[in-house]
Amino acid sequence: MNEKNSRAEGGREDPSGRPPFSFRRNLIWILLLLLLTAGVTVLLNRCAGLTLRGFLAALRRIELPFILCAVLALLGYVFCEGRAMAAVGAAIGAPMGPVRSTTVASTELFFSAITPSATGGQPAAAFYMTRGGIPLSGATVILINNTMHYMLTLVVMGAAAFALNASFVFSLSPLLRILIAVGFLLNLLAFLVCLLLLRRQEIIRKICLPLIRFFSRIRLIRHREKAEEKLEKTLAEYRECQRMIHRTPAAQVKTFLWNLAQRLCSFSIAYFVYRAFGYAAHSLSEVLGLQTFSALAVNGLPLPGGTGAAEFVFLELYRDYYPPHQAAEAMLLTRAISFYCIFFFCGLVSVAYYLYFLKKERNGKQI
Repeated sequence: MNEKNSRAEGGREDPSGRPPFSFRRNLIWILLLLLLTAGVTVLLNRCAGLTLRGFLAALRRIELPFILCAVLALLGYVFCEGRAMAAVGAAIGAPMGPVRSTTVASTELFFSAITPSATGGQPAAAFYMTRGGIPLSGATVILINNTMHYMLTLVVMGAAAFALNASFVFSLSPLLRILIAVGFLLNLLAFLVCLLLLRRQEIIRKICLPLIRFFSRIRLIRHREKAEEKLEKTLAEYRECQRMIHRTPAAQVKTFLWNLAQRLCSFSIAYFVYRAFGYAAHSLSEVLGLQTFSALAVNGLPLPGGTGAAEFVFLELYRDYYPPHQAAEAMLLTRAISFYCIFFFCGLVSVAYYLYFLKKERNGKQI
C-alpha cells in the first residue's frame, strides 16, 4: 500500500511508519462532490420535474417509523464495517473495540465517499489505525482482508440477484445492462487478483516486472526502481495477509458475515423508504436485488460516491415501483439517507477523531 517512511500531511517527513495522508488534498474531492451534487439537482429538476417544494411536501406525508428504521440501518452499516475490520484485527493481535472500530470505519467510509471509485478510504483508515498504535503492516493486512470480503459479498449477492431476477435484468436498457455486467466483472476480477496475489505471487511478479520495464521505456513510469520496490513491498504485504488467513479461518468467516450484514443494512434503506411512502407491493428481497444491481452498475464508475450515476440508475431500476411524479422524490430521500447522511455523519466523526488524537499526541499519549 503505502511506504513506511513517507511524507505526512503538509509535506513533513513521518518516520513512524504511518501512511501518507492529506486533508488538504481531499478538500478538492469534497468540492468536486458538491459540484456534481449541484449539477445532478439541476438535471433532476429539468428531466424528472423534481422541485424543493414538491420534495418537502412529500416529506410531510411519509411514515416516520420506516424512516427511523432507515436511519438505524445507516448506523448499522457503519457499525458492521468497523466490526468486520475488528474481526481481522483481533486475529492478528491488533484488537479494536466497538467505539474505535466504528470510528475507523467512519473515516474509511467518509473518504471513500469523496474520492473516485472509493480510492481514498483505505489510506485514510490506515492513517487513523497507525495513529492509534497499530503497525502499518497490521493495518495493511486488515484493510486487504476486509476489502476482499467486501468485494466477495457483492459478487455473491450479484449472482444471487441475477439468478432470481434474470428476466428483470434483460428488460433493462442496454446501457444499464452493460454497467451491471461490467460492475460484476470488475468486482470478480478484483477479487480474483487479490486471491492470485495471496496464492501465486510469483505469477504476479513475472507479469508486473516486464510491464514496469516497458512503461519505463515509454516514459509512462518515470522511476522504475521505485515502482519495482513498491511492487515488492505490495507482494510482501500480501504474503503476511496470506499467513494470517491460513492461521485464522474463523476470522475469515466473521469478516465475510459482517460484510454481508453491512451490505444488507445499506441496501435495506431503499426498502424502508419505499415503505415510508406507503407502498408494500414489493418485498424486501426484491428491493435488495435492485439495490445490488444499483451497486454493481455504479461501482466501477470513477465518480465520488457515484454521484450522478447513482441517481439516474435508481430512476431506471425503480420505474415500476413508484408513480412517475414520486420516483425522483423517493430517489432523493433514499440517497439523502444512504449516502449524504453517511457522508456528513462519518465526516463529523472523522474530524472529531482527528482533533481528539491531535490533543492526545500533544499530551504525549497514545490513543
